[in-house]
Amino acid sequence: MMKNTHAILLSALCCVTLSACNEQNSQSLEQSNLNDFTLTSSKVSDGGNLPITYTCDGQSISPPLNWSGAPKATKYYALIMDHKAPEGMHWYWTMYNISADKTQIKAGETLGEVGSNSVNDLNQYAPPCSKGPGEKSYTYTVYALSAPVTFNSDTKVDRSALLAAVKNITLDTASMTVKYSRSASSAEHKPDSKPKPNEQPKPDKSYLTANVKSPRCDAITQSVSNTGFDKSVSVTCDEQYAYIASSTYPVHEVMTGITGTNEQILTWFNGFDYPS
Repeated sequence: MMKNTHAILLSALCCVTLSACNEQNSQSLEQSNLNDFTLTSSKVSDGGNLPITYTCDGQSISPPLNWSGAPKATKYYALIMDHKAPEGMHWYWTMYNISADKTQIKAGETLGEVGSNSVNDLNQYAPPCSKGPGEKSYTYTVYALSAPVTFNSDTKVDRSALLAAVKNITLDTASMTVKYSRSASSAEHKPDSKPKPNEQPKPDKSYLTANVKSPRCDAITQSVSNTGFDKSVSVTCDEQYAYIASSTYPVHEVMTGITGTNEQILTWFNGFDYPS
């Protein structure tokens, strides 16, 4: 009788132990599955340097990304690219409602719906373009979602709005951080993506240094000289056009015979007035 009691107790103990082991293994497997969700790129590795192509110093296009191992219940994906600066968080890329059957984004591609960036406040990818030199870190995060992201029609979809919208429907996330260092010359000469208020574009004067010689260009130059304007009028030529530049205005009578209001803008060439 005593032996049977011991056997029963031993069997019960084994059952409890096996149950605990199975539960622990189940939890470990579940945790392992969660860690299987990964984000990679064919052009840069996690912790590596972002190629210049995907910055404002290059082609300004978004990089290719790949992800795998998302939870089976995933219905949609969302994506955020951001950078923690001393003055606060900057974000460069926000996308959401990417279909669950997508596992990659090609370079320069747009999927789902696009939110704003903090560089120019437009709904598009903004390439990294820091104002000063030095290494900066940028993080891409993909969110596996159990439902689509919804907003009111008047909602401005920025980083904060998107994070709030996915908070309760996120099954798992996968991230990748890259680095980029702008040279001092790039930071100094590359224009900002956001124009300054009331800033006027600089005129293109490249035609003043054109120096292509051709018989036609020589003929135009000679005609200007024949009219006696060679001291105040210069002629330069490129592969397609001849450019006539003057340092003064016509000193002879203008607007002769012109009465139509739509002919009041004149061009001057070879000493004659022509309606434009």
